[in-house]
Amino acid sequence: KSQVVPNKYANAELMKVPNFLHLTPPVIREHCAAISKFCTEWPAGLETEEDIEKHFPVSVTTSDYLNSSSSIRDRRSRIVQLKINVDSLPLDQHARDKLIRLVGNRYNEETGDILLVADRCPYRGQNEDYCKYLLTALLHESWRVEDWEIKQVEDKETFASEAELGESREALQNLLNHGESDATVRLYKEEVRKMLGLP
Repeated sequence: KSQVVPNKYANAELMKVPNFLHLTPPVIREHCAAISKFCTEWPAGLETEEDIEKHFPVSVTTSDYLNSSSSIRDRRSRIVQLKINVDSLPLDQHARDKLIRLVGNRYNEETGDILLVADRCPYRGQNEDYCKYLLTALLHESWRVEDWEIKQVEDKETFASEAELGESREALQNLLNHGESDATVRLYKEEVRKMLGLP
């Protein structure tokens, strides 16, 4: 209490780099030993990555940037990425198809993950809340069934042909779902010639 409070101008403490990268390994071990009594044991049942993804399906990724200056501010650190797998969401076939259509190119077909990125707000916490709000709004909207969505023929993301004349149309499905290529066009040509009885 009797110490002199330094002024904010020409204060040596405020000019120091605000990180611990300058510490040596013995000092780091000393710090870890001091805070180890506040740590808890790793929860049982979370030994593998699959268990962690099952119990905690939402993954929030942020970035911190260290600079050799006295300021810890960096505008890039406000960016938040929220990732979740579609299979971990409580969705039926209609809601799953609608959710995938709503997120558009944010859905990865190979992994089944949805990636939401927010950087509109000035602070990281606000962007994280915005990502969670977006996910909640997408879930509620995907479960909602509008009047115009009720049709005799259900809309689907991929084409599935019904058996005609006792034969399946696998070549037609591949052509419409995977696009035109030399192989798909050739298989479709052979399938049509076979159905029409042409040589």
